[in-house]
Amino acid sequence: LRANIKAIREPLKQAIARSALIRACLKKRPRGVFTYVGQRYDDGRKDLSMPFDRHFIEAVRSVNGAVFDNGRVNCSRHGDAMTLEGYDADLVYIDPPYYTPLSDNAYVRRYHFVEGLALDWTGVQIQEETVTRKFRSYPTPFSSRNGAQRAFEQLFEKFRESILLVSYSSNGYPTLPEMVRMMRKYKKHVEVVPVNYRYSFGNRNDKGKENKNAVREYLFMGF
Repeated sequence: LRANIKAIREPLKQAIARSALIRACLKKRPRGVFTYVGQRYDDGRKDLSMPFDRHFIEAVRSVNGAVFDNGRVNCSRHGDAMTLEGYDADLVYIDPPYYTPLSDNAYVRRYHFVEGLALDWTGVQIQEETVTRKFRSYPTPFSSRNGAQRAFEQLFEKFRESILLVSYSSNGYPTLPEMVRMMRKYKKHVEVVPVNYRYSFGNRNDKGKENKNAVREYLFMGF
């Protein structure tokens, strides 16, 4: 399937097919993460028993159904947001890894397989010694509390001319008051919308049982 997708000549159709392949992999994988081998998290849900080709076809329909013409030239970019130049955005949505001492925020560790599919494994360093064949994580300031705070300060300053919308978590650092204080340096109006949420995966406690942490998601709006 992956080889056939690469043979599609039309770039937009190839992008739809690649996105559908990634979505199918996530739906077919227990918990949608790639940190383990085997089927130990198979809880019998419908997605896990559905044939992969059906997942792919349904994903193609979903992705293709979301495509519309807004009359503008649109583009996507993979890279460091701080190096973005020449943008003119009415709204900037920020959804970074949440730094918390309760668990790691390594997106690459959890989603390395689909990240590799998206990049066609170009420019990644696969760690052959790992069971899941993950690749080396990208450097990120969000891996430490101080680094995360500096990164938010820089992002808010860089995109201060745009409406800011930030998705964050109650168990993350910086804390809610710190986030509001930073955003108010650049925005006259700051609103916080809390959303109850429960993570379905995370660290395990000393008895080997999973901690399903009940947390609150926050949407910070600055305008």
